[in-house]
Amino acid sequence: MQDTDDSKKQTHKPNVPLPAPVYFGLSIALGFALSRLHPLSVNTYPVLYYCGWVINALAAVLLLWCFALFIRQRTTIMPSNPVSALVIAGPYRYSRNPMYVSLALFHLGIMLNTGNLWQAFTFLPHILAVRYWVIAPEEIYMRSRFGSAYAAYATRVRRWL
Repeated sequence: MQDTDDSKKQTHKPNVPLPAPVYFGLSIALGFALSRLHPLSVNTYPVLYYCGWVINALAAVLLLWCFALFIRQRTTIMPSNPVSALVIAGPYRYSRNPMYVSLALFHLGIMLNTGNLWQAFTFLPHILAVRYWVIAPEEIYMRSRFGSAYAAYATRVRRWL
């Protein structure tokens, strides 16, 4: 059995403490909990309510598209598992993290649907947690896993949008 750098790269995985959906769920839950303790909301005008649903639908389509690309490439969607392919097609041509963009869109859609202003206050911590505790370790891993291919991709494509 040959011990190569490639075999080490296959077993190496990103050091992500919690997946991004956990931060998303916690921030949404915190917004609703704070709203129960101290209501802070605005009237949800019908146009904002429906805009929220449109944003949520677009976020769902984006997320499913990303899942389909990962399935097609036979790589994992879990940020704590080793990846087998660098996905750079579809929405990954415009954002290195379209799944996380979809979670951010869901957060904004929920805020518009409910008129809960606490969601606006929990949005930034959600984005910062994902940026520093999920994306940063993933980027380190991707650079070590894919080397110059990932470096070139990261140069061409923005982190968020």
